[in-house]
Amino acid sequence: MNINREQYRNNPFYRDLIDRTLKNECLLREQRLQLERQRQDMIGYANQLPFHAMQQISPYTWQASYSAIENNYVAYWANVYQAQQQHEQQCRQNFKNAIDTAAHITEKDCPAASIVFDGLGILTADNLMEAIQKTCSIISKAKKL
Repeated sequence: MNINREQYRNNPFYRDLIDRTLKNECLLREQRLQLERQRQDMIGYANQLPFHAMQQISPYTWQASYSAIENNYVAYWANVYQAQQQHEQQCRQNFKNAIDTAAHITEKDCPAASIVFDGLGILTADNLMEAIQKTCSIISKAKKL
């Protein structure tokens, strides 16, 4: 950057403009590095997915058992963070939360997908009450179809 040293010393507006520009460039570099790290993490995750357990059912659709995907998810993140038993449980809970969130987000625009996510919620329920809540949610959404 070609900074006019004289104006930088004597002109507060110019100094502020240059300082903000430099700060924004620094922030942009940090964000690019962070984005690249996240991209590498996602590529690493994608490279280890259980493709051997998947079968193609149409040109753009693949299918795998729920347990294969869940166990892969938990094993990968447990290994990445070198999790112990309690952290493995947290990874499983995070997976359940993601399924619950997906069911909630798709409820209005795509109720069929929301029902599928609730069905996965039944499979991961920790207790009878949780399973009953998911079942009631499925029934409620099915009535709206």
